[in-house]
Amino acid sequence: MHGMGREPTVSPTIRRCANLESIQELLIKAAALSSARRLQILEWLKAPHQHLGPDEPFEEREGVCGLCISEKLGISPATASLHL
Repeated sequence: MHGMGREPTVSPTIRRCANLESIQELLIKAAALSSARRLQILEWLKAPHQHLGPDEPFEEREGVCGLCISEKLGISPATASLHL
């Protein structure tokens, strides 16, 4: 059985330049940015008055309601919360 009980071989260069925590952080960030819906939400939140606008007024200090985002995306609030 090939590789049982052994760690995968990692080149000395990779081992020297990267640590497991930074790689895991990078993977988490890459996964977050790979979602088109998350990227759309980020764009809307850059200028909420322009994108989430006058139909659903809000106080900027209170933030944007998740329900407003879910309606704009056309998805359920539960699904929207997965992207927030």
